[in-house]
Amino acid sequence: MYKKYGFIALLCFMLKPFATFAMPLPITSIQEPDFLKGGFNLTNYQECQPKLAKCPSYQDSNHASCLTNVIKQNPSCQQTGQLADFLGVFASQITLSKFGLFNKVTVFFPGDGGTAYYLISPTGQLLNTLNPDKLRQSDFPNQLQGNFPRDPS
Repeated sequence: MYKKYGFIALLCFMLKPFATFAMPLPITSIQEPDFLKGGFNLTNYQECQPKLAKCPSYQDSNHASCLTNVIKQNPSCQQTGQLADFLGVFASQITLSKFGLFNKVTVFFPGDGGTAYYLISPTGQLLNTLNPDKLRQSDFPNQLQGNFPRDPS
């Protein structure tokens, strides 16, 4: 009986280093889409958002066509529409806010209530992350660490 527990303890000790591979990565991917070269224009997004909000609910069959028309008719909505297309969601599912020098993108999925998070660097990299609020400066690639939000202290 003691041999059995000793073997289990030894096995756990030997496998512990591999447990770090199972930990979620803070930044799961970095992409550089052409439409984000030079970053994301948050002012245009803020101008576009009220126009998109006038479209009917996602449950309405006219939701998608309304969003498409708003994006086509308003230059301030072009980049938001491109981001939505790139992420494979409706523009109405996206909200953006500042996160240090980054723009934080939150994508809401109304079907299951889930969310996905991205960060857009000032130079146009799109970083997929699990939860930006839990990121540390060291989680970022060296060239992006200077854009990380600083603590006010």
